[in-house]
Amino acid sequence: MKFLLALTALVLPILAAPLAPLPVPTVKPEDVGLSSERLALIDRMIERRIAAGDVAGAVTIVARNGKVAHHSAKGVVDLE
Repeated sequence: MKFLLALTALVLPILAAPLAPLPVPTVKPEDVGLSSERLALIDRMIERRIAAGDVAGAVTIVARNGKVAHHSAKGVVDLE
């Protein structure tokens, strides 16, 4: 019985601990073979869609080889 209590005392905190997400490295687009100029077109397209009223906002992310090369948030949560 003491063994079971000791085992529970050791294992329970490990199981109850929240798992922290692993950090994803951010790099320059050229470091992973992408073009900064081409990725800038994503922002321009989203800005046009926001101006046209098609969407209130957007979050975009581009990753390659496990590394984030572009991340952007534009607009608002709700038009009203």
